[in-house]
Amino acid sequence: MQRRPLHIAIDGPIGSGKSTVAKEISRRLNIFLIDAGAIYRTAAHIAIRDGLSPQQAVEIAKKLKNSKLTERQPSAKEQDGRKITVLLDGKDISWDIRGHGIDDLVAKIAVNKVVIDAVHVKEKLLAKGQSVVMEGREIGTMVLPRAQVKVYLTADPQERANRRFEEYQKKGDTTSHGEIIRALKERDELDMRRAYAPLRKADDAVLVDTTGKSVNEVVDTILKLVPEKYKIKK
Repeated sequence: MQRRPLHIAIDGPIGSGKSTVAKEISRRLNIFLIDAGAIYRTAAHIAIRDGLSPQQAVEIAKKLKNSKLTERQPSAKEQDGRKITVLLDGKDISWDIRGHGIDDLVAKIAVNKVVIDAVHVKEKLLAKGQSVVMEGREIGTMVLPRAQVKVYLTADPQERANRRFEEYQKKGDTTSHGEIIRALKERDELDMRRAYAPLRKADDAVLVDTTGKSVNEVVDTILKLVPEKYKIKK
């Protein structure tokens, strides 16, 4: 009997290390990486592109559903610091969806059930029939509830803000540290208190605090949870 594809679900708030850790797991296990946050960011990008407000969630969700969205590992020509390449209807929007302006809008859009459901449809399509590591906010609870490995990452709020600040600086974004802390707290509040699909640890997820830990330390911890039959033999 053919074995079920390996699904690794990584949830957690902004700055907890989800993206960096998921990318390294993808590399080590040679499985597909899905950045769920990038899909929410794409929804925000669509809203800005088409002049839609967060209150026009139904229209945003419709446009997202009807779009062709692709995520893939960066090619040799795309080694510019990006974590993942995102294509919307064939256009590379990998950097367009990264920035403080998108961050603020995502926080307002991602509380709408219609948008959340549209994002989940895209996520499940990307994961269907293949082994993946997916990182986001309700992956283990709603998107991949049968994932063999579920992890919830957390970290000290100050360290999370520092990581975000450094990320912005590398991109030339001049957003102040204080503004990042404000936006981070606001996003946490919205994510955790939203009535539908709130950010929370799945009952069967393993809690991993990344404060003061290196990427490799966190990745090693998670890989110990992967069933032996899925591990690459050296």
